[in-house]
Amino acid sequence: MNRAIVVVYLAVAMAAISPSRMSGQAPSPFHPKTDCGQSFEQYRAAYQNATADYQNAEADFQKATDDVARQNAAKAQQDANTKQQSARIGLARLFNLREQPGCVAYLILAAYPNQTRAGLFLGFVTAAEKQVGSTSSTSGSTSLVSKNFTSRLLSVADEYGALTSSTSGQTTTVSGSLDQLFTAIEHVSSGAFVECAVKTIPGVWCVRSGLMNFLGRLSYSTSLDLNQPSTITGTATGTVQGTAQQVTGTQGGNSFALSQFTAKGFIWAAKPKKEDLLKAWTDSADTPAATARQKLIDIQKAAGDDPGGAWQKWLANALPVLLSSSKETDIYAQTQELMSTFVAGGTSAQDLVRAALDYSASLASTAAAERTAFDKAAWSKPILTFEYDYNTPSNQPTNSTFRLIWGQSLKNWKMTGNAAGSIYNSTPSSSIPGSGRLRDIQLGIEADRNPYQLGNSLTATFGAAYYFQNQTSPAILNVSPSSPISGVSFTGLSSTATQVFTQKGKIHVGQLKITLAGGSGSGWKFPIAITGSNRTELITKSTIGAQVGVSYDFDSLFAK
Repeated sequence: MNRAIVVVYLAVAMAAISPSRMSGQAPSPFHPKTDCGQSFEQYRAAYQNATADYQNAEADFQKATDDVARQNAAKAQQDANTKQQSARIGLARLFNLREQPGCVAYLILAAYPNQTRAGLFLGFVTAAEKQVGSTSSTSGSTSLVSKNFTSRLLSVADEYGALTSSTSGQTTTVSGSLDQLFTAIEHVSSGAFVECAVKTIPGVWCVRSGLMNFLGRLSYSTSLDLNQPSTITGTATGTVQGTAQQVTGTQGGNSFALSQFTAKGFIWAAKPKKEDLLKAWTDSADTPAATARQKLIDIQKAAGDDPGGAWQKWLANALPVLLSSSKETDIYAQTQELMSTFVAGGTSAQDLVRAALDYSASLASTAAAERTAFDKAAWSKPILTFEYDYNTPSNQPTNSTFRLIWGQSLKNWKMTGNAAGSIYNSTPSSSIPGSGRLRDIQLGIEADRNPYQLGNSLTATFGAAYYFQNQTSPAILNVSPSSPISGVSFTGLSSTATQVFTQKGKIHVGQLKITLAGGSGSGWKFPIAITGSNRTELITKSTIGAQVGVSYDFDSLFAK
């Protein structure tokens, strides 16, 4: 599975930074959907139009028969020449690391795909999946109530979202949100593929924050039961040898099976005001961006950007071709020559790519500030999420749960409420009295205090939850007398029974939980919960128990 993810990520990333050669468009060294690509075509078109205007004005001047006509034609020539110079200056800025480092960084990454691909791969293999926590309905979970998911839009819970993998008992849960395909690339590629917060960011091909926020509304979670028993069937062969006979054995069953699939869709949350977004953008300037930009400028200096230097000579030779040539090979030859000029200035291709990666990574800081503004605004008012669970518990009929999740921040506390209904995916047998498609109705509420600082390197989050379930239909188990359920034994069960059911009723559950976490950069969390109930779905007696979990964010090992 991880190998497949690597292939998909690299394919998308490389497609994103590859120059477009779509038919019907003017040749461009930039992807046509980037700001640099659009500017490149605009400057070319403006120059070519101005050139045509100049030629027409020159013809009009030759044909003029009076002074007024000659003056008008001369004025038109002057205007056309001004437009030509403006287009020339604008295009020159796209290739100047002092003016538009993002555009040149884009060209560097596109010109050296092998080095860029290596950087992407090395970054990916050092980024581990985040182990955060299992979903509320997972066996052995330390959560009693389902939360609004963590995503690029709503960073609201520490137990759902991002690309996570957790193990609870014999159940492994893998969860994520759709925006993680892009954010994982952004994280591991050192910015070769980034999220754009502001349209004026030049250069690198990226995904707009609006799309990222939309994809962050959709999350998933898949739980696999690793404790599925396998069966061995023996078939007699040959003849009896005294008191013994040979058999051949075959193994059946799975070493793991899908126990749950969850899909969450964000319905509504407040959005930040324009002035809040503007403040987030203006306050997001950071030192790494300036440092990374300076590295690129130093590369241009080394290549000779002083008058008469190698870089200036390249620019003087390249601009006429870039502005007027209609041959794609000519355009790409000139941009490749720019890279050769940088390398000839003493910068290796590897260092050139690294500088471009570092600069494009620095652009993501503005997007991060924007996401913080979205998160703050979302929690200022109620949040509403819809969740669908497809459950395939071992030895039980499959069922589907439809859940509305409400969340709101109240001072130092975050409140979460659930309202859900569960149905059997097929109509239960008519031989089970009181059964129907509606399996149960669920209500839940939880209050979590914001992290409390216990020391310089320890924080704690306290939570209390209450859960109610009205079993409108009995819980059903699928049985086979010849293959008993692991850990369950029945007395007096008929040999013809294929299903058993228990007494339906109302379930009340309470939970207290504390989650200990290390300081910034430590990466670990340690949730501890105590849960008590008046009964369970299968046993009509009160229960009390403790759940303990542990999670670790392996990304903290590789944080710079």
